[in-house]
Amino acid sequence: MKTLSPAVIISAVAALACIVGVFSLPYSYYMLLRCIATGSAVYLLACHAKVLPETCKWVLVVIALLFNPIFKVHLGREVWQVVDPLAGSIFFWLALVIKQSSNKSPL
Repeated sequence: MKTLSPAVIISAVAALACIVGVFSLPYSYYMLLRCIATGSAVYLLACHAKVLPETCKWVLVVIALLFNPIFKVHLGREVWQVVDPLAGSIFFWLALVIKQSSNKSPL
């Protein structure tokens, strides 16, 4: 039985957290979401930049800057309801890309 790599798990958790962010939740959840999304984006950039396409790297930089908890980007609730699921779908897609790249075996 194959186990999932930490990058796939981190990306899937970030995706799920972003998608849950669409619902009306306490402010503390959104602060946690900022930390999860930023940390996940930075981790994926730092550890898996070699397997990611160039556009994915730039998208992760934008996600890290947009969600960062230190220099907050203040957007309206309506905008965040679009940004959160979009970021979630990007994290899910990155989980699939990383999983597929780890399944390739050299011949």
